[in-house]
Amino acid sequence: MSSSNNEVKSDEQISEIQNHLQKMATFLREAHPDYSVTVKLHLLTSHLLEFVRKHRSWSKVSEQGIEHAHSDFKKLHILLAPMKNPISKGFAIVDACSGANFLIDSGDDCNF
Repeated sequence: MSSSNNEVKSDEQISEIQNHLQKMATFLREAHPDYSVTVKLHLLTSHLLEFVRKHRSWSKVSEQGIEHAHSDFKKLHILLAPMKNPISKGFAIVDACSGANFLIDSGDDCNF
């Protein structure tokens, strides 16, 4: 049975989700120690539990938002591809994402 449904979660169910997420993260690290973390996996393991605790459900979360963020990041990566210095590129990515976050928080739309 999946926990990603629209039912209101009890404290016990939230604890169960937490245990599953911790086990999954541990197993993935052991099985693939050299792999990097995808955006989806990061959001799932680092932010889902906080969301479920706050809203008592995870039905409001959709993959569409993650896919949109991935698309924006890919466009930014292509835009910054000519930058050879990884430190400078990292700062440019942080600056662009911070600016986009500010615009979203202020109610404006942002396209890279």
